[in-house]
Amino acid sequence: MLGWLRSIFGAKKPAAQDYPLVREVPGKRPAAARTPVPPVPAQALVQAETLVEAEHGAFLGELVTPRPEVNLQALAPEDRLFVSGVLKKVREKRLDVPVLPQAAMQISKLLADPNSDARGFAKVLEADPALSVDVLRIANSAFYGFSQKTASVKDAVIRIGLTQLRGLIIVTHLQGKIMQGSAFRRESEWVVDLSMAVAQLAQSLAQPLGLGKDEAFTRGVLSHVEYFVIMGAVADISREHQKRLHPTRGALLDTIQLCGENVRRLAGQQWQLGTLMDGDSADGGTGQQYRQLRAALVADWWLGGRPAVDGVEDATLARALGALRKTRGDRPEA
Repeated sequence: MLGWLRSIFGAKKPAAQDYPLVREVPGKRPAAARTPVPPVPAQALVQAETLVEAEHGAFLGELVTPRPEVNLQALAPEDRLFVSGVLKKVREKRLDVPVLPQAAMQISKLLADPNSDARGFAKVLEADPALSVDVLRIANSAFYGFSQKTASVKDAVIRIGLTQLRGLIIVTHLQGKIMQGSAFRRESEWVVDLSMAVAQLAQSLAQPLGLGKDEAFTRGVLSHVEYFVIMGAVADISREHQKRLHPTRGALLDTIQLCGENVRRLAGQQWQLGTLMDGDSADGGTGQQYRQLRAALVADWWLGGRPAVDGVEDATLARALGALRKTRGDRPEA
């Protein structure tokens, strides 16, 4: 189901035993005790033609559903070590936010230079052979829909777009960090998949969202960076306790609920991303619209129904979701 995603990021499907499941009943969809924001009609759960496999859908359903208050003492031992460890690091400002590749920082400077062009971006990438390979893989993937492959980094930059390039490099880098460990590899694939879909959907709805196409796309790609940073914290916390931790997905989502906003803000400051990660707090605005886009995608893929997105007419949203299905070659049309 994630063939197009793996073609971009080169991810291999890991063994199922690496991922303990919690609060999920095999073969059944997750119960929707509380509705996502915006609400999805409960009856839609039995009407949806699902576009993702059950395990993937269960994770997405939990991701957009408000979680109950976290009781650390009620968590399993490894979950408690993980959640409390991340909270402590955030509180003490010791959370390890991955350092971005030098190329990403240089690209940020080029984006601020009105005289920069694709040649300058290509030169930066060519100085990092591994990153050049990643960029070529992205540009040649089914995601961009070109029939002819390119071996030119400059052509790849043109295909991807100058502004979009920075966000993709960041997500590729974060994904690679997580793939080096054993925890949350599958979840990281699903979050990348969702981020790319949010980016595509936002780009197609840029005008009613009040954003430029490139900015709309980049905000979508970066819409879950806190998830990657928190997933990547497993290795550090395991080292501190001198044991390999295997926290559950529930613990991951609990941690994101407790400190995701703070982690996002910290990453945005450290990476100097300016307004691309602003406006994502719970008080509405652009951040609220992107949460609504995410809820609309999850409803379309798994839960059913079609939540509203502020500023976007329902018919316009329906067309954009339908067009997105057609571009995702590994998913059937609804």
